[in-house]
Amino acid sequence: MDREQYLDAEYTDGESPAANLAGQVESPIDAALIADEMQALLVGLGEQECAMLDLKLQQFTNDEIANQLSCSERTVRRVMKRFQERWLESESED
Repeated sequence: MDREQYLDAEYTDGESPAANLAGQVESPIDAALIADEMQALLVGLGEQECAMLDLKLQQFTNDEIANQLSCSERTVRRVMKRFQERWLESESED
């Protein structure tokens, strides 16, 4: 059975994809490349899904995000899982 994991859950390297992203910005060029990659990952996401990701990047918990956007915490987890999968796929393509 596929087990759900939070986007900010512990990973084998000790950091989540979101934490790795924050540590990669070393120059304005890096920041621009990451912004382009994030934009590509957001294609096809709805307004509410983008809002969830924005709040997650601001360090809100899934419960807080669910309360702010009037949805279930499980919905937030599903969106984070989908984004995580997209992120990992894009990392493996590089």
